[in-house]
Amino acid sequence: NFCSYCIVPYVRGPEVSRTMQEVLEEVAAHVAGGAREIHLLGQNVNSFRRREEGSSRFAELLRRLGREFPEVWIRFTTSHPRDFDEAIIDAVAETENVCEYVHLPLQSGSDRILKAMNRGYTSRDYLEKIQSLRRKVERVVISTDIMVGFPGETEGDFLRTLEMVEKCRFDYAFTFVYNPRPGTAASRLVDDVTPDSKRERLERLADVTRRLTARSLQEMVGREEPVLVEGPSRKDPGRWAARTRGNHLVHFPRCGEDLAGKVVRVAITSAGSWALHGRLI
Repeated sequence: NFCSYCIVPYVRGPEVSRTMQEVLEEVAAHVAGGAREIHLLGQNVNSFRRREEGSSRFAELLRRLGREFPEVWIRFTTSHPRDFDEAIIDAVAETENVCEYVHLPLQSGSDRILKAMNRGYTSRDYLEKIQSLRRKVERVVISTDIMVGFPGETEGDFLRTLEMVEKCRFDYAFTFVYNPRPGTAASRLVDDVTPDSKRERLERLADVTRRLTARSLQEMVGREEPVLVEGPSRKDPGRWAARTRGNHLVHFPRCGEDLAGKVVRVAITSAGSWALHGRLI
């Protein structure tokens, strides 16, 4: 994918996928070594094997991992909306140990800006995928990336982005300001959105995304959740840091037992601005 603002494809070259067997063998080795979670990484995991075989086999990979390694949690990053299809959504919904978390970068809610970014989808395409995810994957958690201030972005374009954010009800959003990267197609465009306008739009966008994240976290309070303990909290060593299947960060008091790397159940007692707090059950 050659998004007009991104330098990565020029630096790293065309997409290359490992073979299905190589992935399965490496996962088997990690599981044999005690891994409790496997995270599939790629610039665009959804196009796994497409260049080599003519079509994506990512949904098949998820299902095979689910069958062969049912005891571990499976996550994946990053997805591209153009290639994120119903087969992948169905695999997430139907494979028990694939976590209910999807990171799906929107970038903009304006079709005109999406076209200028060379993203390969429209706002309607994107919204339909989000709606399908929420319909098929129970309690799915969705995060996204959003850029403001792309060359040519008008106030109307930005308002369409805000509208899309509200419609999609993102649980988390990573927001940033456009900066030109030498060598990209976008760098040849006039960077005509003023720094002040970029900052002001970013603040308005953050107000919306923070509200949606707060609502998402508050909805978790009172629930009992399985979490995978990552280790002591970096900010408070007296508490454990753990992740739910939906990738919510949870902090809870440490006890005498070493829980790092274990799946335990916690009761969610309160929500902060970016994380949850709980107690061990």
